[in-house]
Amino acid sequence: MNTKSYLLLGFMVLGIVVGAPVFAQETSVQQPAVKASVPYKLEKGPVTLYGITLDPYTEFYQSDENTGPRWDDVRYLVPEVLPDAQKGTLTSIQFCDFIYDLSKKYAGKDELNVAKIAYALRPHFPEISDEPSLIDQASLRLHSRDEKDLAFLLEKLPEMQTQIMLSKEWTMKTKSLIMLFDAAIQKTCPDHAKASGYQMYSASYYLNE
Repeated sequence: MNTKSYLLLGFMVLGIVVGAPVFAQETSVQQPAVKASVPYKLEKGPVTLYGITLDPYTEFYQSDENTGPRWDDVRYLVPEVLPDAQKGTLTSIQFCDFIYDLSKKYAGKDELNVAKIAYALRPHFPEISDEPSLIDQASLRLHSRDEKDLAFLLEKLPEMQTQIMLSKEWTMKTKSLIMLFDAAIQKTCPDHAKASGYQMYSASYYLNE
């Protein structure tokens, strides 16, 4: 069972509508309204969004060093995150700035979700006294593409199952934006990215090559 199937199964068990706003009351990031069908579908391979074509299958995210989802695990969520991407057009610079800003907003909410789960996990890791290490435990499991890590969180925190499943979906959406951003600044707007001080989320991987 892949990550998408696991998420769908979890949402059905919990009675959650897939595509509904995630923690909308707690974040300024606007989620698209729930619709009967997604506005478009991304097939395997390079994608065209806002008139910009890019290849999200970058080296790091396809490598074994990436323990999180790969592009094919998250591309189905892009139409929810960017519902109008097949309608309007942006210049390469506009696209990179837009994806940068949006990915940062999503990543900020993702960090808050991780922190809440980490706090709840504290009784299950009595040997861990420092907060950063506890956050690492929650982050590694929430961001992992191994279903066993998600199952661990659901088992240890049964009272938070709904929040965990919604947090997992948010993480997947965040990862889709991160992969698009990393792909964009490598090929779509490298000079602008350098001038703007943008760095790939996966920069450490390439620095260590």
